[in-house]
Amino acid sequence: MYFAFRPGFSIYKKGEGPVFIVPHSGPALGGEGRDDGADRVASFCFEKMNGSLLISNMPRDPFYGIDLNRDIPPKQEALSMWKKIQMNPNAISKAYLSKYAWVAKSDADYNKKKKIYSNFWSSAKSSGNIFVIIHRKFALLKNYPSIMDFITFNGIGIDKKVLKKIIGIANKKYNLFFRKIAKNFQLEIINREQQILSSLELKQSSLADVKKKYSWILSKEVNIIKKNAEKKYFEEMRSNFTKNNFLRAVKNTMKNIGSPKITVERIFSGSVSFAPKRFILKGNPIVLQIESDAFINEYYPKKGAEIILYILKTIDKYKKYKTAGMQKAVYDFLSS
Repeated sequence: MYFAFRPGFSIYKKGEGPVFIVPHSGPALGGEGRDDGADRVASFCFEKMNGSLLISNMPRDPFYGIDLNRDIPPKQEALSMWKKIQMNPNAISKAYLSKYAWVAKSDADYNKKKKIYSNFWSSAKSSGNIFVIIHRKFALLKNYPSIMDFITFNGIGIDKKVLKKIIGIANKKYNLFFRKIAKNFQLEIINREQQILSSLELKQSSLADVKKKYSWILSKEVNIIKKNAEKKYFEEMRSNFTKNNFLRAVKNTMKNIGSPKITVERIFSGSVSFAPKRFILKGNPIVLQIESDAFINEYYPKKGAEIILYILKTIDKYKKYKTAGMQKAVYDFLSS
């Protein structure tokens, strides 16, 4: 096995195969966290299959490090934002965070960060033609039932119809596992919702006020509750929104919502994954981005890796049918 520790990232290689990429695995400094457990899942994938593994060792916060999933900032914007942060640590905007990879204190600092960023993605690009980018999502009601969400970049990374078919096959194969972990996964969601509400320190108020103030967290949860909870729990929450009433409605919703499953662009679309679009989506490779839940990353990383590898092997099977011109086998695969 070949391995190298380079500025900003580590790379491991053994033979030819998929390129597993974890761009947010560095330390959690500043306002941006890390993708907990995504590196564990990726490493287990790499252990079981030839290929390459690239892992960031920098913070993703653009002040302390580089967000390897975002885009190259214009130099003047990067320099200007650095100065603003010096005067006000909260000056960096959500728009900047969602688009650009770093800020810079000088021309030299900008060029150094750009070199690290470019080296990471050029190393990935030159390592293969099947790319699997692994992130972490949180266990939240708004994300249920997704335990892993696969992103196709609107069908550019892989044909969305084909992937949906393969994910359907995988959901059947791992249905028993998903049913076994459903209760604990749902408890994880309830606990996390409780933590969010506690951190917001909500007082008794109307549902409309809460949705307006905390819409980025609660609005989707409220809609899911309305759809799945017994009417009395939703009405109780709607008429008198309190932490306890909300959690009662969440718990009742979880009883009626079914087991977790793998999904395709149920939550994410890759809209802010500017770096993969810039570096590896060109030239007709296979590119999958996976938002793997923190729950499976922490408690079942080997099973998470097994699921990913099963999906990759099924994709390879489909490719071989198609390359060999076995039209009936392709048709049967897609229509079964």
